[in-house]
Amino acid sequence: MKVLKKLFALAAVATAASSAMALPQFTVGTNSINFVGYENQYRTDAACGAVGGCLAFNANIDPTGFRRVNPTLSGNTAVIATDLFVGIFKVTQTQPGNWSPAPNDQFSGYFVQEVANVSISGGLANAVIDLKAAASDPFNTGRLGAGAMFSLYTDSTTNFNPNGATSLSTILTATDGTKWADLGLTGAETYAYTLDNLEVSAANPNAALATKSYMALDVITFGASYNLNTLNKVNDLSEDLAGGVTASGNLVCDAADLASASVTCSDIVGNADVKRNANFGASPWYFEVNDPLSLNMAPEPGSLALVGLSLLGLGAMRRRNSK
Repeated sequence: MKVLKKLFALAAVATAASSAMALPQFTVGTNSINFVGYENQYRTDAACGAVGGCLAFNANIDPTGFRRVNPTLSGNTAVIATDLFVGIFKVTQTQPGNWSPAPNDQFSGYFVQEVANVSISGGLANAVIDLKAAASDPFNTGRLGAGAMFSLYTDSTTNFNPNGATSLSTILTATDGTKWADLGLTGAETYAYTLDNLEVSAANPNAALATKSYMALDVITFGASYNLNTLNKVNDLSEDLAGGVTASGNLVCDAADLASASVTCSDIVGNADVKRNANFGASPWYFEVNDPLSLNMAPEPGSLALVGLSLLGLGAMRRRNSK
């Protein structure tokens, strides 16, 4: 019995060590990551001159060389290849770990997505916007790793605030902690796209509320505060355009899914609704984006070893008692 107690004590110490830091909490199995984000759509000055559709340059909102696309613009020029969707986001809760941010425990980040292609074959109301990692960061923050779409940071000093005086100031606040990880596209098994209603106009502003984004991303850079174990590959069951669904109907991809060319399996999947930011004006960000992401964490090898040792200890105790 003493051996068993010692093993459980070791397991408790290991668990405490992993949760004592100000880090988001995850559990073994499926985790839902709820977040809220804010973004703007940007177009290069050159594209603004050639295609139009841009608002006047605003130094508080626009990075040098870019201008915000008129959010009431409709039709084929509402979104074009090379446009950027740039913004900030924060995690509001992880479940089932029930972690939520506090003044000394923040989990937030920065993203840049470049439009790779716009398809309106299904009509303007059902446009498909394919996204990719941008060639460079328009704000030159140095926050995004090579090939990254999203860069996440943990922070124990500064609260996330989307209502700063400038876009850049809010980006710096969202990324002033310790790098957690960079997320991006690594090939055929990952994707990022948006289903958008391009019929939005000043007379029909609610058309933009039909926007839905889907992502399947891999962790491409591990930061100093990264705290996940090995991830089981997963598939977004709520989308069927890019990656189909798993044959089993489960989030986690099984061997057949991993071998299938019609099913994409990645580290993290998610979808989000995009709508107008009701606080725009006080905030430099025009659009608001809402959750969730999903991942499935495998047990840590050390934890499995402890469980195995505990079972061996229990078996030895039973053998002694039987004698």
